[in-house]
Amino acid sequence: MLPSTSLNPQDRVLPLYFPGALVHFLVRHDFQAEHLLERSGLDPTALEEPEIRASFQTVRRIIRNCEQAWGRPDLGLHFGASLNILALGMVGQAAFASTTLGEALTTIARYLALRDPLLHYQIKSDEDSTTFALNGIMELGDVREFITQAAFAASKAFVKQLSGLENATHFKMRSERLPVDYAGFLGAHVTFGAADDCFSIEREFLDVPLETANPISAKEARQYCDAEMAQMGEAMRFGGVVRTLLHSRLSNIPTEDEAARILGHSARNLRRRLAAEKQTYRGLIRDVREQSAISMLQGSHRRIEDIAHELGYRNVGNFCRAFKRWTGQSPSAFRRD
Repeated sequence: MLPSTSLNPQDRVLPLYFPGALVHFLVRHDFQAEHLLERSGLDPTALEEPEIRASFQTVRRIIRNCEQAWGRPDLGLHFGASLNILALGMVGQAAFASTTLGEALTTIARYLALRDPLLHYQIKSDEDSTTFALNGIMELGDVREFITQAAFAASKAFVKQLSGLENATHFKMRSERLPVDYAGFLGAHVTFGAADDCFSIEREFLDVPLETANPISAKEARQYCDAEMAQMGEAMRFGGVVRTLLHSRLSNIPTEDEAARILGHSARNLRRRLAAEKQTYRGLIRDVREQSAISMLQGSHRRIEDIAHELGYRNVGNFCRAFKRWTGQSPSAFRRD
């Protein structure tokens, strides 16, 4: 049985901000909201309620409906370019009040999960530039191209809204070139067939001061966002997804490389994502085994040998020694107490 913090395509955990904005965008282009929401289980009034959550499958259905209605492969670019940074709520406020463009973009990347928990930017800086690599917390399947287009077009729009800069961003995309006017939306700096979906901005642009800078407002908005992030469930974090995988394969724990492949990431990226949450793969294995062992010992009369085997231990002695490191007691003494 998976833990209550599991995250899968059926979990209703996603806010409707971006799906709602997409539907409203198409309604402004004379499409019918009811048609765009077909087979999603939602009606147009649901898009006005901030507390309603939807599953990834529901969001995927809305995106697919909208793409079919649009009829061209460039919906993501048009939609992303239409977004306004202040429509991101307190996330947008925090970015808008930042001191520099680099600080504003880092703020958006840090708090993006408040608007779309499935997306995550891995940030890497060097002396010359900063790169923002776009990663999904689960494989996005047939809507990945749309989401990448929308994210990149929105990032370019946000850069212009914040700083007035038109062509400061270089984009790299995993997909090959489609019959889409990428240059018209993203500028001339677009590379296709790359290892990651990412964009980078040179240092000279990142240091551009923002006319809207207000340190007090920025601090207040970030404090609000920090509080909201703290309330997000563990399932919304990458470590929660890895935990779900480990719980589902207790008797045959995958190696770090195998887990990365299953989750659609490289081992290096998996380590980076976990490190950003101050976790390691080995530490998660230990935690999942400890929690599972305690639950099995408390909730059943199964033999200790059987529990050890289910947790992936070939030797019951190794399990008993590990359990004593975790709890200070042997499994049998723990069960007696």
